[in-house]
Amino acid sequence: TADMQILASALDTQYDAVVVAAADDGSLDLGGVDLVAIVGPTEEVPVAEREALAQYIDRGGKALLLIDPVLVGFDRTAGGPRIAVPNENSFAELAARYGVAVGGDLLFDMRSNVGVPIPYPYLMRTPVSEPTIGGNVETVVLAWAGSVGASERQVPSLQIIPILETSAFGGQRSFAQEQAPFFDVRTETTPPYSAGELTQRVAAVAVTGPLPAG
Repeated sequence: TADMQILASALDTQYDAVVVAAADDGSLDLGGVDLVAIVGPTEEVPVAEREALAQYIDRGGKALLLIDPVLVGFDRTAGGPRIAVPNENSFAELAARYGVAVGGDLLFDMRSNVGVPIPYPYLMRTPVSEPTIGGNVETVVLAWAGSVGASERQVPSLQIIPILETSAFGGQRSFAQEQAPFFDVRTETTPPYSAGELTQRVAAVAVTGPLPAG
C-alpha cells in the first residue's frame, strides 16, 4: 500500500527495508529478515501469512506490531479527522498470542498533546519510559492509539514492559462503554471525560524473553 511504501522509504534512511509480499501459495519468505514490521492491518490476514509470521516470531524473530484498534475517517472538505470506528481486522490476535492485550478503545491525553493548531488530545506526545529499548528516542507522537497491556493469558517466560505511556491526564474511550458505533474525533471537539477518570495509560509495550519449547 501507499502507507507501506512511505514507511519503507523512511526506514531506508537507516535500514535496508523491503516490502515482503506473499507468494502465490500464500507463504512468506522471511529468510534473512532481522525484523518484521506489521503496519496497521485493516483487512483479514490470510491463514498462511498468519502461520508464517507466528513461526518467525516463535523461532526468535523480532517483530514490530503497529496495531490500529480504530479507523479514522477524514472529511476532505474540512481537511481533518471526523469519526473513528472499530477496526475489526486489526490483527490484535497476533499480539494476544504472546500475552499482550490490545484494547478496542481510543486513548487521549488532555495535557501532553500536539496542537493542530489547537491542542488535539488524540495526537498524544508520549515519552519513552524504557530508554534501553527506545535508544536515543525520547518522545513519540501517537495518533488515535489504543491501550495495551498484559492479557489474562500471559506467557510465563515472557516479560511485558511498558515503553510508551500517556501523562497522568490520559483518558480512554470505549465503544462498549459509550454504546456508540463511532466516536466524533474532530479537532474542534473535546473527548467526554471526568477528572477522576484521567490517569496514566499504557500505549505501547515491548515483549522480551524466551518462548517455551514446543
